[in-house]
Amino acid sequence: MERMKRFVERTWWWPVAILFLGQFMSGAIGGPQSSLFPVYLERDLGFAALAISLSSSVRQLLGMAASLIGGALCDSLGRRQTFVLGLSGIIAGSLIFQIQWPWLVVLIWAYAGFSLGLRTVGGMGYLIDVARPEMLGTLSAIYTWGQTLGGAVGNAVAGPVVDQTSFAHFGRLMFVVSAVVVGFVWLALPKPAATTAAVKTQARKGLFGYGDLLKRADVVALGMLRFLPTSYWGVASVFIPLWIYDQTESVSMVAWYGTLSQVMASLAQWVVGRLSDRIGRRRPALVVLSILLISIIALALTGQHLWGIYAFGTLGACAAWCMSALIPGLASDVADAQERGRVLGLLHLLWNGGMLVGALIGGALFEWSAAAPFWVAAGFGIGALVYGFRLFRLLQQRQPAATPAS
Repeated sequence: MERMKRFVERTWWWPVAILFLGQFMSGAIGGPQSSLFPVYLERDLGFAALAISLSSSVRQLLGMAASLIGGALCDSLGRRQTFVLGLSGIIAGSLIFQIQWPWLVVLIWAYAGFSLGLRTVGGMGYLIDVARPEMLGTLSAIYTWGQTLGGAVGNAVAGPVVDQTSFAHFGRLMFVVSAVVVGFVWLALPKPAATTAAVKTQARKGLFGYGDLLKRADVVALGMLRFLPTSYWGVASVFIPLWIYDQTESVSMVAWYGTLSQVMASLAQWVVGRLSDRIGRRRPALVVLSILLISIIALALTGQHLWGIYAFGTLGACAAWCMSALIPGLASDVADAQERGRVLGLLHLLWNGGMLVGALIGGALFEWSAAAPFWVAAGFGIGALVYGFRLFRLLQQRQPAATPAS
């Protein structure tokens, strides 16, 4: 045991590896939960599109509360504890597909959203603490593979399982796997050495200093880069699966779309992460935001055809997930160690806000015209590009010699 403890202390990649394992498995379990949830509500519980969007909105509201709580916990309790607590949501999410009471399904789904907020903020903060700075872009890309590549694997398994058995059987299988994963990560994930007592003490003094952060132009600009692209993702994550299912009436086609888009997004994240370590984050981010805007417009134009959804939905997923891979590095550029948890909390609050806005827009417009929510999302894409230029101009003024933001 003592030898293992010394190994963990001397090996910088050990905590990164366990974090990646926990994140990958949470994506493999949570990914199909998210992509199949709208279909489950429509097919098995008889929800209409507006009711589905409202159910998703409850989840996002709880996630918004968890963002602020998670940010405060990161800066006081610690990133590790916050991440492990957030993993409990994948256990709760697996119960949804075994329940036929709509009110209880929505309640558990809301808790899953709350725990996702803790997991996201804690995991990002932990990664920034333990990663080597010169590798942060690449490691951030691999970290987000938990949601993309992990989700692709999970969707590839989930679709055939549901088609051949039932949602209830799928839920029971995921419950067992998720309980094992959470128990292992809780035991194996070490405390980050970077979280010193001095940083924690200083963080506690400003535990609820969110108002001060919102007065900073760079924090606001970064926040809009999180909110605006996510508003599109709030539309896409709920209504692309419904769009596909309405055209094909196949759960497997929905799941295969999730697999294809997440595999391609994983490859794109790797490229963008490597580029950001080599040439800085400015050019990759602005190119990604441009591609996101183009893909949204193309999806709105061609989405009445299945090939259009697959092609441009996948391209948009690649761009959206590439921005997620860049967020930890951008947060490290903007925030000091003692405020990083709260900045990440604000970012995840805005992520949930974007998901909420997107889901509500989709619920209001999708049954009138399936393309209409995506045209609204294109406006968000334009705004994101504008704020991207603003953020990098502010970072250049603050740190003119710093290459990471160049």
